[in-house]
Amino acid sequence: MASSDKVKSHKRLRDFSADEVVDHRRKEDLYLVIHGKVYDVTSFVDQHPGGQEVLVDQGGVDATEAFEEVGHSEDAREQLAELIVGNLSRQTGDEKLLASSGSAYKIYHKEPQISALPTWIKTMLVLIVAITVFFGWHFLLP
Repeated sequence: MASSDKVKSHKRLRDFSADEVVDHRRKEDLYLVIHGKVYDVTSFVDQHPGGQEVLVDQGGVDATEAFEEVGHSEDAREQLAELIVGNLSRQTGDEKLLASSGSAYKIYHKEPQISALPTWIKTMLVLIVAITVFFGWHFLLP
């Protein structure tokens, strides 16, 4: 494709506001923003090697960071290029509206967090440590 053909094809792309992109975050109607370009990935959701959840979690937001963290192949980038529907026209306040729901690492590697422990377990752990210190101090030290 000649460079003039590329320019012509870009002129046909529609400009999307952040509000419009955010409206497309369901599996049945899914848009992603990557490097300022808007992609309709609806037809690709069921075929995504990382699973549907990964795309749906990034739907309607700026998925640039998540896309780059995974390290997609050149083939994946070519597939993505076929799904482009427009450009994002940025305005003040769009950063919050398009804030990503999480990095790709967090999506692929959901780690347990200590805060996920029930409160009563945390309380019991503190009590056990306190009792151990108390008895160790009074009975083991002369």
